Amino acid sequence: LDRILSHSTLAVIFLHGTAAISRDSAPILVVDDDAAHAESIRQLLAAHGQSAAVETNPLRALERVREETPAVLILDLNMPGMTGTELLENLVAGQVATKTVVVSGENAVATLSPLLRLGAYDFLAKPFDPEQLLRAVDHALSAWKLERENKAMRAREERANRLSRFLLDAFPDMLYMLDRDGRFSFVNNRLRHLFARDRVTLSGQPWQQLFADEALRGSLEHHFNERRQGERRTQRLEFELTTADGDTAVLECSARGLYT
Repeated sequence: LDRILSHSTLAVIFLHGTAAISRDSAPILVVDDDAAHAESIRQLLAAHGQSAAVETNPLRALERVREETPAVLILDLNMPGMTGTELLENLVAGQVATKTVVVSGENAVATLSPLLRLGAYDFLAKPFDPEQLLRAVDHALSAWKLERENKAMRAREERANRLSRFLLDAFPDMLYMLDRDGRFSFVNNRLRHLFARDRVTLSGQPWQQLFADEALRGSLEHHFNERRQGERRTQRLEFELTTADGDTAVLECSARGLYT
């Protein structure tokens, strides 16, 4: 055990992240300068198990949406101080991920077109059937939850990719990947340092770029274009190389095909 430990390196990797916060019901904000109408919507949602808050001032509503990012915004259009369309424009500019259900007495094409351009999820013309509103909110909540889950999944994949790149770059051996045309799709730090090339310079370039000696390139052609698998694949092929510093190095090459 002592001999093994004396020749081994222990790497400890700390992964930091934020825990996902679970909510029983996603927040809904009703924005309407008509307090009685807004309250009726809140009570309708509450009767069907959905928690909602009410804001009658569109300027305060904008700040609240920016701070709280509710899942669904039920938005009136004609309000003093700031119209619903202007509020939407501010949300788009701030890239606020809220699903907006617009409720309005206006249903002209000239009114609807800007709303669609601004990403409004749904539109209900007043007066609307309560079931219409409930369905619209349910669909908006489902879309919001799906987008959040997809975003979380992409974040997990990106963290995994960063970890993989870190481990490959820290690997003591030279590692590379070639596409089906023999061009580099990945090189780790060890290879780049030996050949004194940066990742950008090598990305998308043919492997032959690494070797100035034409005879050496010819002898390696079959092995770098490896298509065999199992015991017939290239394993521990040794060759001599003059490095960018003028030193002589003996390299050992093993190749493996990855086919999808």
